[in-house]
Amino acid sequence: MKNSKRLWIVLLAFVLLGCVTSLGFAQDEAQIQQKFEAFEKGWLKKLNEQGKYGEASMRVEPGAGGGALYAARYDVIKERASRSIERTNQPATP
Repeated sequence: MKNSKRLWIVLLAFVLLGCVTSLGFAQDEAQIQQKFEAFEKGWLKKLNEQGKYGEASMRVEPGAGGGALYAARYDVIKERASRSIERTNQPATP
């Protein structure tokens, strides 16, 4: 009887430990995703403000019809519509 109680207690301890550990990994992954999204937004903002992108780098060219027609063009980098962030086994790139 005592052995079976001990077995159940040990089994319950392992189950609870597994649940807590997996919950911790889920929180870590959510934090990683939030940090990556913040990094991505900041990086895209810097590229559009300081790089060859955005309204500041507008190019004005004569239009196709000639005469007084002109076309202004500039490139903008936008956020992706979807992304997938997955954990790796590499310590340098979690």
